[in-house]
Amino acid sequence: MAESGRRGDRGPPPAILLRESFRDGDKVRTRTLANLTSWAPERIEALRRALKGEFDGLTGDLQPVCGPIFAVLFVLKQLAERVGLLRVLGTERWAKLVLFLLLARVATQGSRLSAVRWAAHHAVAETLGLGRFDEDDLYEALDRLAKLALLLVLVCVAAQGSRLSAVRWAAHHAVAETLGLGHFDEEDL
Repeated sequence: MAESGRRGDRGPPPAILLRESFRDGDKVRTRTLANLTSWAPERIEALRRALKGEFDGLTGDLQPVCGPIFAVLFVLKQLAERVGLLRVLGTERWAKLVLFLLLARVATQGSRLSAVRWAAHHAVAETLGLGRFDEDDLYEALDRLAKLALLLVLVCVAAQGSRLSAVRWAAHHAVAETLGLGHFDEEDL
């Protein structure tokens, strides 16, 4: 490889060229094989080291290292963030599990068990900050979501009438028992 061009502060930026020398009769000539100027410096250095023979002792027995699949969950999480889903769900573990269920459903169209199997090959921990989980954890997260959905209905009823009417409606429909809230009254809303 040869570097040509700028000397000091004058002239064009240096060109990095891959050149070959050959004999033409009694003369030694060179020809340019490639212009490497647009390459990243790390890539140029790797080629320079390879041409010097620094990698000659390596065998082809090295296996490539592959990690979990990252892009699918990352892109879906970005979309969920743009539409405000992350803000609505929050950051608790159950909320992250619900988010995972939603994203896995978009990506795979499968059951909760298949989502758990799918998670084993994807960067769930790195993308969503979730440790190990199984389908029972997903069902518990869905139960929590269902309770919050009922609470949302309760709040909507309360917003349309008085808080006392919301409490009466909730008592009539056994919302407290369903949500596992125990006894509550007008001040709890």
